Amino acid sequence: MPILLICLALFLFFALADKLQGPLQRWILQRRLNRLLAEEQDYRYILEKRLPAFKMLGQAEQVAMLRSIFCFQCSKSFHFIGMQEEKEMAVLISAAIAMRLPVWQEEAAYSARDFYILHAGSLGAEDVSRIHMDDPSTIYIAWEAFLQAIHTMPRKAA
Repeated sequence: MPILLICLALFLFFALADKLQGPLQRWILQRRLNRLLAEEQDYRYILEKRLPAFKMLGQAEQVAMLRSIFCFQCSKSFHFIGMQEEKEMAVLISAAIAMRLPVWQEEAAYSARDFYILHAGSLGAEDVSRIHMDDPSTIYIAWEAFLQAIHTMPRKAA
């Protein structure tokens, strides 16, 4: 009898999986978009204040970029070493990668899972905005140098 119940449960699971997949994906996407809309003003404020290239985009491009930044940020882990976490850190790093700004055009940034943000002098690298270690899924970012690189970028988006 227990085997029959297990078989029935598995059959129902697989039979309903196709029917539930679409609505489940739409529900997850809608939740993420609602979360993005709740944070959109914060993201806009940060990006307009720190990235002149964002202001140069049209309204539709800004919305698309906000979605890209949000999705990128949700799919990665940001860790802070010896620093207080601030929302703008993850937003700006995600934006630099999503917008393919001159400060960050490496493909490794897209495949990395973990981003460690730390003070520039922590690893003895005062003048680099990002530091790759042996693990390609991890990138260390010297925060002050990253900000400097963003501020000294050309005014046009790449």
